[in-house]
Amino acid sequence: MAVKKDPLPEPREADQEEESQTTWLPFDLDESGKLPVQVFLDKIRSSGISLQDQRVLPDLKHILAESHKLIGYEEAENLAKKNALIEASLCGTLAIPGFELFCRDFKACVSSARSLGFESGSVRNVFKADPSKWAVSLCTISGQCLNLGDFNERFPVMEVARPIIYAVNRSINGKQSVHKHVGYEPSGRAFDDIALNSEGLPHNPYSAAGAIMCSAQIFPEKPQAERFDYIMNVWNRLLGGDVAEFNNSQYLTLKQHSDQDHCLAYLMKETGALPEVGSIAKNLEFYFMNLSVEMTTRKLSYVASCLAFNGICPFTGEQIFASSVVRDCLSLMSSCGSNDYSGMFQFDIGFPSKTSSSGIILGVIPNVLGFCTYHPKVNSELNSLFGLNVCKSLV
Repeated sequence: MAVKKDPLPEPREADQEEESQTTWLPFDLDESGKLPVQVFLDKIRSSGISLQDQRVLPDLKHILAESHKLIGYEEAENLAKKNALIEASLCGTLAIPGFELFCRDFKACVSSARSLGFESGSVRNVFKADPSKWAVSLCTISGQCLNLGDFNERFPVMEVARPIIYAVNRSINGKQSVHKHVGYEPSGRAFDDIALNSEGLPHNPYSAAGAIMCSAQIFPEKPQAERFDYIMNVWNRLLGGDVAEFNNSQYLTLKQHSDQDHCLAYLMKETGALPEVGSIAKNLEFYFMNLSVEMTTRKLSYVASCLAFNGICPFTGEQIFASSVVRDCLSLMSSCGSNDYSGMFQFDIGFPSKTSSSGIILGVIPNVLGFCTYHPKVNSELNSLFGLNVCKSLV
């Protein structure tokens, strides 16, 4: 005879509440169901999110001053429910979940790159830079950040401005209009050659001729101040609330040493490639102003993260560039971003990058993160030796 078994009792509310507490929170509670505020904050910080990040600061401000106290489960849960970024940082669902472990490995890569040495390069005469300074910064598409070395050292962006000039031009004038005046291909020539392609156009937007062309297409009919204010506003939006600066002495230096750029501009005028609107002098001035924007690796890592995030700023959520513009921008960075070393960079390393004669390398890992390296000594191809070592150690 079968014995009739009583059904299992339904779990009590207290049991359900206890289970949700145990599975949701990534740390243990004390007997009273609380944990130190400092432990709660450290968990957010260790995920790579700064406690001063404006996306979390308003909701954390009331407990930041009470880090020596305890926080109850209910309050912790309410903070997470109220702020999705806090919840993601606690639960490990950001772009890089194990950020502490990732940082450990990344720092090891940077140490390895530094041990290889970078003293054989030289600082270009047009820059006043301290060769003892170096820095590496990264920012994920979630806004997780890591900064190493002299990450607040300021420098002119120089050629790293070219992808932004191109993206701004594309956003204003569209793909077809832009590429009536500039090509898509690597030049196959030395980076400093005074030459155009077979159609009398700059080979690509990241060559000197192509960047001059793209600058000339940005609101050529407007006063110079308005054109530059527009560009600076774009930089500031890319920085998510931080501020780009301008290096006037660098701008004056570029104007003084601009014979080659004048040659390229007049060559493009001769072939009919350069738009008729605006004088050559005015367009070159605007171009030099773009190159003289001043940044740090920390700030440029924010810019790189926007490119990694399909044109969206991780800190504000603003779509600054259309995803189609960013796709083309990154494609050109892959094929033309490292001067004469572009092909080898892709063969050896394999992600989009843009190098600069001032010692910057801007790297983009699409849908993950952007990073920036800086050391002013460059090789004969005007690529930072330290930056190249970092990039190679990452792969």
